[in-house]
Amino acid sequence: MGYSINKSDVIPYSPDALGNFFCYAYEWVDNLNFCRPASEFLSDPAPYEQLARERFLQEGWRGDGRIELMWLPPFVLGGMLANRADEYLTIAGKLWTYGLALWHVKQDADGTSFILSPVALNMTGFGID
Repeated sequence: MGYSINKSDVIPYSPDALGNFFCYAYEWVDNLNFCRPASEFLSDPAPYEQLARERFLQEGWRGDGRIELMWLPPFVLGGMLANRADEYLTIAGKLWTYGLALWHVKQDADGTSFILSPVALNMTGFGID
């Protein structure tokens, strides 16, 4: 098998950092096969999940659905970053090669996804009335 980063390196920040993340609502995240439970990457995901839950609730999430991680590979980041790659390179340094793990929950009631990102994304609320 080829090289892969350690799962323990996917989340390089403390739970408190989630309080400063950007939150987005988005429709049409319908392939959840690539969303993974935080427990695969963190020995103690509970504090992260609790803060993600609080942030999502503040943004209008109804509390249903499963909080997971969604990964974006590095080659998609240039077009996704609101302030382009320079901001992300400043924040992440060499870690940009790891891509970007987002916190995600899909609301069961209406299919709206809520996404937390450590950097601003060029992403409007598509499909959100």
